[in-house]
Order: sequence, then structure tokens, then C-alpha cells
Amino acid sequence: MSATMHNLPTIILVGILAGAALPMLISGQDCSCAADECCSQYGYCRTSDAYCGTGCPAGPCTATSTPTDVSVSNIVKDAFFNGIID
Repeated sequence: MSATMHNLPTIILVGILAGAALPMLISGQDCSCAADECCSQYGYCRTSDAYCGTGCPAGPCTATSTPTDVSVSNIVKDAFFNGIID
């Protein structure tokens, strides 16, 4: 038997353990904060500007995007609307 065949059970076990831990790591990025808390860009829940400002993906975030001089008619053309109607 080759060395790879002897290590196969270990490789499979490591894969199973990594697969079991992965959902916990992924869910750690989703803050699941209370309704009055912000989720920071790093995945932590609080209510200060550091958490509710720039990069806040969820919660009562306070960061606002900078207004631009772009209007809908500059982005969405008549051909787009005509394509929807057809």
C-alpha cells in the first residue's frame, strides 16, 4: 500500500472536521445583531460610529453614500425600457 493510502483516513477526517467548522466560521461573519445594533465591517455588533459608519453592512448604519450628479436617465436608456416592454 502506498503512503497516500495509509494517510487517506486522516485526510478524510480532516476534510470532515473542516466541513463541520466552516458553517460556524461563515456564520461568524453574519453578525445577527440586535435590531438597534450595527454590524461593523469586521462582523461585530455595537452602536457607536465605528460600527455604524463606513463599511457597516447591516443594522441602523449611519454612513451615507456621497450624492452624485447622475440621474436615472443617464444610466437607464430607452432601449432598456423598450426591451422590458417587449
